[in-house]
Amino acid sequence: MRRKTIGQSADNDLVLSQPSIELQHATVELADDGSIYVSSTGPQASIWLVRGTHRQRAQRVCLCLDDRLFLGQEEIPIARLTALFEATAGARLRHRKAAPGKPSTVQAPAARTKRNTSPRRNPVTGAIEN
Repeated sequence: MRRKTIGQSADNDLVLSQPSIELQHATVELADDGSIYVSSTGPQASIWLVRGTHRQRAQRVCLCLDDRLFLGQEEIPIARLTALFEATAGARLRHRKAAPGKPSTVQAPAARTKRNTSPRRNPVTGAIEN
């Protein structure tokens, strides 16, 4: 797997000057099968994926042909990411269809939700459960 970096710092492979971009914002990985993955480098480094009409914040995404990728507030063309790797690297983007309601190639950030610990009534049996 080959890896490149994106951010404001001059030592990144792709340097972006947008104020919403962190010094080292994301990594771009080219897998052995030609898939391209983009990963956030921290909690402040936002990655937004637009797939069709669905927009989702993510920690790690596997890119497809029709995706739109935003780092911070800047849209990064997919061609710009594939250009980070040599033409002989074999980057292959595919049309992917996710299961309805479950984009399988997106890993969302861990949810920070409070777990409901109060008892509830089972809708099938009517029994109260903890």
